[in-house]
Parts: sequence; structure tokens; C-alpha cells
Amino acid sequence: MSLFSSILSAQTIAHLAEGNVSQTVALSLSVQDVFHVGTMIIIVSLPLTLLLRKPKAVATT
Repeated sequence: MSLFSSILSAQTIAHLAEGNVSQTVALSLSVQDVFHVGTMIIIVSLPLTLLLRKPKAVATT
């Protein structure tokens, strides 16, 4: 959660520094950037979860 907050504030400042945008537009663009980062995290982690398997049960005799 703090990662997304940091990205949001950093991107808002970056968009405002570009100029020709209002604070509302800069915030909207920053929210879009945060969603893109979240989407990329999910895209990368979803295939990795398929690699997780339960360990085989060891037969006790």
C-alpha cells in the first residue's frame, strides 16, 4: 500500500513538472500510473503462483 502511495505522489509531482496540466489532470494521470504498476505486478505474479505446489505426502510405515 505504501508503494502505491509513493508512486502516486511521485508521479503527481512529475506530471505537474511537465507543465500544461492542472492539478486534477496530474492526479488523474498519476492514478492511472498506479493502476498500471498494479496490473504489471499481477501479470508477473500470477504465472508464478502456478508454480507453487503442495509437497508430496510422505508415507509413514
